[in-house]
Amino acid sequence: MLDRLTDSLVNLLYGHCTLSADRRAVYSYGCKLAISTLFSICSILLLSALFGKFLYGILFVLIFVSLRLFLGGFHATTYRNCFLITNGTFLVTCGAAVLLSYLGSFLVSLLILFTSVSVIILLGPVKNHNHPISDTTFRKNKRVGFLLLGIEIFLCAVLYYATKNIDLLSITAASLAAVAAMMVPPTIEKGGMCHD
Repeated sequence: MLDRLTDSLVNLLYGHCTLSADRRAVYSYGCKLAISTLFSICSILLLSALFGKFLYGILFVLIFVSLRLFLGGFHATTYRNCFLITNGTFLVTCGAAVLLSYLGSFLVSLLILFTSVSVIILLGPVKNHNHPISDTTFRKNKRVGFLLLGIEIFLCAVLYYATKNIDLLSITAASLAAVAAMMVPPTIEKGGMCHD
């Protein structure tokens, strides 16, 4: 299904634009990635709505997807596996956030948040050896990823202190923990951190 949809979109693109034939594979890869990501986001938002935790879904998507885009981490070998792993990660993250909220433990959530941020800063960005990028792009991704991380933490702190809603802190801490956890396997597999 993904291949057919991608082929249709790329054919539509080539039908309306003058594009180089040797770039077709690049457009096809980009379309597959965009469609796969869109399906995962829609599925996560649907699951979160069904569980009555739509806020969790929105915050998970904003934190997890944005940081993984620039800071990398584990990548599945197929789009189907990526979809399943991403949704599974959301379910585990959601469960952890529910538990943290239920316990109402500000300090535990804060400890998880600071530990996760430390791991993200220490390991990020993680290079994907299947899709190498230039050193310039790597440095740009690092700057943007860390800027996003800072903005997300700042907004979480402001919203938490404005509302005293432990759910905001819990899902932020759990989502950052998921980002950090996804950075560990490729770092171990490649035998160390990938920094410039």
